[in-house]
Formats: sequence, structure tokens, C-alpha cells
Amino acid sequence: MADENNDEHETMGSQIALLYIVIVLACRILPIPVELPRETSAGEAAIRRLLDILDEQPMPDEQKAHLSMACAFWLSAQDLHQLNAANWQGTRQYQIAANLMAGEGAITEFSEWAMGNRSNE
Repeated sequence: MADENNDEHETMGSQIALLYIVIVLACRILPIPVELPRETSAGEAAIRRLLDILDEQPMPDEQKAHLSMACAFWLSAQDLHQLNAANWQGTRQYQIAANLMAGEGAITEFSEWAMGNRSNE
């Protein structure tokens, strides 16, 4: 991977890690808090497990959908990032960025609801 591509790859990796941390924090304010590992290296398994148990959360389906979408977009960005590490394609960076933007939007929607719901308790 050329230096410029490596820089882009590292930048996207940082953005993926940041979205993961936001998801970790959002899970702490779930109606039934879920603690995810902070290390992004354990993120994929943790996110997949979260998706498996999300239906058990006592919250509206719309909010479950927002959190599920954030997780799914994060998983897609992570998969594409790993694929790009093995076989660089510049256009894949756009795919990663699109997944991150969509994931950020979904987690923002969820977090706004969760914080508002939390203040009503």
C-alpha cells in the first residue's frame, strides 16, 4: 500500500474506531445497559452479540432499528476496511465513508431518544 493510501487507510481506521466507541457509550444508556469491550479488536464479536440480544431491550422498535442500523453500518465499514488492507481499492474508501456517515446518523437518532428517555426517569 503506497504511503498516501496508507494514510487514508489509517484515517478510516480511526473513524471506524470512533464510531465503535460511540456505540459502546450508547449501549451504556440502553434501558438495560450493555457493556461492550472498549477495544475495537473485540468489536466485531461484541457488535454481533449485541444484535442478537437487542430484541430483549424494552424500547420502541424504531429505536431498536436505529441502534441495529448503526451496528450494521459499523460492521460493513469494518469489513470493507479489512478488505482494503488486503487489496487496496481507492473507491472502497467512499463505501467505508458512506457506511460511517449512515452509522453516525443512526446512532445519533438513537442517542437523542435514549438521553431524552433517560431524563424522564
